[in-house]
Amino acid sequence: MSIVDRDHIVHAAGSPPTGRFTPFILAGGESRRMGRDKAWVEVEGRPMIEWVVAAANEVGRVRLVIRREMPERWRYVELAQRAGGEIIDDRVDRLGPLGGIATALDRCCPGENAVILAGDMPCLTGEFLGLLVRIHDAANTAGKRAGVTVPVGIDGRLHPLAAIWHRSCLPRIEAMLVRGNLKVRDLLDEVAVRRVEFAEYRHLSGAERMLTNINSPPASPVI
Repeated sequence: MSIVDRDHIVHAAGSPPTGRFTPFILAGGESRRMGRDKAWVEVEGRPMIEWVVAAANEVGRVRLVIRREMPERWRYVELAQRAGGEIIDDRVDRLGPLGGIATALDRCCPGENAVILAGDMPCLTGEFLGLLVRIHDAANTAGKRAGVTVPVGIDGRLHPLAAIWHRSCLPRIEAMLVRGNLKVRDLLDEVAVRRVEFAEYRHLSGAERMLTNINSPPASPVI
């Protein structure tokens, strides 16, 4: 696993970003469809969350957002230590991905950005995340404020849990949580969104499967 001893984004190619970016992996969910904590299901001989951590660590010091009370908390703590990262407790348990995003943004300073990643996307790469960061940074420095930079899969679906979120989204998220609306897609209707179409990253290795998420034990390799 690649260890990066830096707090914020480092690019292998392209101009350094003018903003600040920190990767957060939303992990430790209930995984009802999987029947167990899917983070530790192996893909190509490796727990899938380790693939996500490896990609995230290519762009910054990773934070793992988990529930306070969970049976295998020790495994996440151990993983964070090995990766040179940090464990962040969800502010409030059982508010789903939107609650996790709020926790991550709350840990960012004003003007900073969170690279929000689901823990069940083992095909993500550091190269892809670096591209998203550069697109997000360019949109904001050009005066076209992007609250969220979100990739679009080859099937046309938006993937807000493999996206860049600006901290300015936090008040809107908190208002939604107060109303009891936990739908991340609804939030995208309330903030400025920069869509990253498949054509913009199709040149990357593994682009077709980049945004694959796994909700059941894989019957065959996906990497």
